[in-house]
This record gives sequence, C-alpha cells and structure tokens, in this order.
Amino acid sequence: MEAEIPENIRSLIISKYENDFSNYEIAELFHLKPCTILKIIKNYKESGSFLAKKRGGNHNKILNENHEDFLKFLLQEDATRPLRYLQICLFEEFSVMVSLKTIERTIVGFHFSL
Repeated sequence: MEAEIPENIRSLIISKYENDFSNYEIAELFHLKPCTILKIIKNYKESGSFLAKKRGGNHNKILNENHEDFLKFLLQEDATRPLRYLQICLFEEFSVMVSLKTIERTIVGFHFSL
C-alpha cells in the first residue's frame, strides 16, 4: 500500500490539473505514478474534494453480548476446549457461523488470567 499523500500535495495536484497539465506531467512533478494522479483527479471530479476517501470496511462485531457470555460460560467449564468446538457450539446454540479467528479475537478480549 502506498503512503498517504498529504492534503497540500493533493491541492497542488488539482491546481496543476486545472492549469491544463497532463496526468503524466503532474506525475513527474510530484514523483508519483500516473494512476495515482488519475485517482486523485477522478475523486476531485466526482466529489469536488481533493481529500483522500475514507478507507476501511465493515467493522461491526459479529458476536454480540449473548454470544460472548455463552463463550465465557463454555470456557469457565473447561478452558482447554478447542476453538473448533466453540465454533460448533455457537452454531448449534445461535445458528451463527464465525471464523476461528473471530472466536480467538473475542476470547483474547476477555482478558482471562490463569
């Protein structure tokens, strides 16, 4: 992933674009790839802003408090249960299928101590 391009550079890129510089000329001036310049200009044309678009996707939690309480209950009974077992129990109890990594992250968030 490329480094974030600062707002002042983005502003200068748009200024050059509005002064009829080609994408390739702008790319050479700022030592950037032409496709990067194209994306900045496209964003500017579509939104009127030269600011970078927000990145990221869905960060909603899959497991709610009931699911977490259920996992805690299972682990308090036997803390050595494998993740796969916990995954199956969650599916049987709540009909929710989550990855082993999601279960692992949830358990780490419990901050259990031995």
